[in-house]
Amino acid sequence: MANPLHVLDHLAEAHSLVVASPEQVMPFLDRYLHAWASRLAAKDRDDATSSESAMKIVLDPASNEQDSALRLLLQRQKLDEMLARQERERQEEALQPRPCLFCKTVSENRHELFRHMFDDHGFSIGLPDNLVEVNEFLDAVAAKLTRLQCIYCEKTFTTSAVLRKHMRKKKHFKINPRNQEYDRYYIINYLEPGKNWESYQDEQYESEEDRDANDWEDWSEADDSFRTMCLFDEDVFETASDAVDHMKAAHGFDLSEIRKSRGLDFYAVIRLVNFVRLKTAHGTCFSCGAAFETMDELADHFRCTDHAALVPGPADPLWADPMYLFPTFDDDPLLTWDPEVDDEGDGTPAM
Repeated sequence: MANPLHVLDHLAEAHSLVVASPEQVMPFLDRYLHAWASRLAAKDRDDATSSESAMKIVLDPASNEQDSALRLLLQRQKLDEMLARQERERQEEALQPRPCLFCKTVSENRHELFRHMFDDHGFSIGLPDNLVEVNEFLDAVAAKLTRLQCIYCEKTFTTSAVLRKHMRKKKHFKINPRNQEYDRYYIINYLEPGKNWESYQDEQYESEEDRDANDWEDWSEADDSFRTMCLFDEDVFETASDAVDHMKAAHGFDLSEIRKSRGLDFYAVIRLVNFVRLKTAHGTCFSCGAAFETMDELADHFRCTDHAALVPGPADPLWADPMYLFPTFDDDPLLTWDPEVDDEGDGTPAM
C-alpha cells in the first residue's frame, strides 16, 4: 500500500482537496475518500468548507458537520469490525500452536507464545490484548528476521549470527514504533485514530545512521507523555502505576484488584476509566450522581465516602456503551496500563 501521505499530497496538489487532521482518518482512509468522492460528485463544491482560495476544498471536521459525522461513523464501523475480528481470533487462532520467532520452541497457544518470547528473548510488543490480526503481525516480524533485518533499527546483516549478536547487544527486541506498517495491528489505533501519526509524518530516515541505537534510547527516555492524573482528584503522577497506587491508598480504588475480581478484559478497563474520567470532568460522582461546583469539592466527597470503590455492576449500561471506548483524555496512560507488564520490567534478551 502506498504511503497515505503521498495520496493526500496528490489530492492537495492535483485536485485542490485538503484533508484537515488527516491522522484521524488513517484507519479508514479508503472509505473516507470514496465517501467524499461520491458526495462531491453529487453536490456543488460549496458543500465543503472552503479555504482562502475559492477553488480549494478543505475537509475539516471542526467547521464541517458532514465531515465530522462521517469521520465518527467510519471510525465506529472500523472499530466494530476490528473488535469482531479480534474476538474471532481469540476463539480460534489464539488457541493454535505456533513456533517462536527466535528459536525452535513451539508454544501450545498464543498466550504461552508471547510469554515465552518475553521471558526467554525479551521480546516486548506492549499489551498482547491490544493486538489484532496477530498472525499477520507475527508473519511480518518473522519476514524481517528471515531477511536478516533487525526488527527495531531495521538494519540488514550478513548472517543470522551477526543479527542475533546485534539484537542482544543493543536490546533491539521491540518493533520500531516509527514504522507505520505495524499500526494496523494495534487496536488502540482504531480507538484513537492518529495516536501513532508520527509513524507517517516522521520520514527522517535518510541514511542508515538515522536508525542507530541512539534512536531507541531517545524513544524510551521518560517524558511528560507518561504523567497521569488521578481519576478522583487533580493530583498528577510521573507514571500510571504511581497514579494507581495513589488511588488505592487515598480513595480505596484498587484498579488491579477490580480487574481481577470482576474479570475485566482490556476493553472493559478502557470503558471504566473513560466512564469515571468523564463523570469527574463534569464534576459528578460516578457512583451517587452528586454534582459539585469545583474539583476540590468532588475530591473531598470521594475522600469522605467509599464511592470511589463502588464500581458499577455487570448489568450497568456502561459496559455495553461504545462511547466509553473513546478516550475522555487523549493519550491517557491509564488506558494502556497493565499491572503484569509494569511489575515485570523489560527482561533480558536471550535470543
